[in-house]
Amino acid sequence: MIQEDYFIWKQKYENSDHNSAIGYLRSMQRLYSEPLFESSKFNRIFSQARQKQMPDKINLKTSDFFIDETPHVYQTYYLQKIIYDPIIQSVSDDIKDIIQNIPIGVLPTRSVNACVMLTPGGPIIIMDSGLLNMISFFTESNLISGLYEMQNGKQYIDSQNQFIIDYYNKKGMLNFPLPQDKYKLTYENSFALLLQNVCCEAYIICHEIAHIVLGHLVKDKTLKLSMSSDELHNLKNINEPKIYTYSQVQEFEADYEGYKIFNKIFFKLPPFRNFKKFVNTHKEIIQTFKTECFYIFHLMHLIELNCEKYRDITTHPPAKERLKSLCSRLSCEHNTSSLSDEQLLQDLFFEHNKILDDMPIYDINNTRKN
Repeated sequence: MIQEDYFIWKQKYENSDHNSAIGYLRSMQRLYSEPLFESSKFNRIFSQARQKQMPDKINLKTSDFFIDETPHVYQTYYLQKIIYDPIIQSVSDDIKDIIQNIPIGVLPTRSVNACVMLTPGGPIIIMDSGLLNMISFFTESNLISGLYEMQNGKQYIDSQNQFIIDYYNKKGMLNFPLPQDKYKLTYENSFALLLQNVCCEAYIICHEIAHIVLGHLVKDKTLKLSMSSDELHNLKNINEPKIYTYSQVQEFEADYEGYKIFNKIFFKLPPFRNFKKFVNTHKEIIQTFKTECFYIFHLMHLIELNCEKYRDITTHPPAKERLKSLCSRLSCEHNTSSLSDEQLLQDLFFEHNKILDDMPIYDINNTRKN
């Protein structure tokens, strides 16, 4: 069923009008994509390594048909079907009227970024494949380091963090680490990874939707950008894209409004639809689930602290300030039903902010400075 749905979607996607926003995205995807045989080979090796790491009762073979597909295309399908479409179906009618014709897509670059792009065919929500890859890698690294009381646990997480830093800072080929089957994942661990990843991805999309809904997409507030390469200038018959740029105040607003959207649609996301029956009996679990999206601020704070290249080009407020501001505004709402619920939320906010306070900083020799 999934396979059939994917190929129907793919045919429609690839036959999009060249002058539309999706057609423009397809042009950029072709510009940046790696040769299909290289990605297929890596996908197959990665899938085999992941299968060894997973518990026996989780069968990954149902997604084997994706192995020979172009990664950014099936990533676009995943975001569209698993996250974006359910969001559109779940938001209020006034928001739906604004965003339902704005497409979403994945651009195959190593940039760790998401944005709203103004194309000749209209606005489009873009998430870079580098961001999707690093969210998954970051959450898995932290999960494993917490599960295994390894003698060299700090060295393990330092090596994982260093890969993230190199992934952003370095150019050229960079081998992506394969899943390590010596660190076995249980069914519960696998679900925890799914939870964190989907929450982060959904919140990022809700943040971009918030920019649109709040009216931040003013045409004179755009930045001409050639993405992460000068190659786009060499592409004939295609206008240079523009990225909407916002004030720092608008970023804080989008963080808050985006979380409000995320909070309302959480139970409508396919992986979490069955959670709603636990709301009354497991409130503490639900509160914890709904703050899992904060891990995107952890990742961005690690990059900000250790990637000078990112600090030089970003127009966003620091991730640490953004999370503290978001937690502060959510705390002021007092929407919880009891003092115990409110205390739980405050404890979760404190825990996430403390992780940012303790985030490691590395010197040029990859040695931890703190």
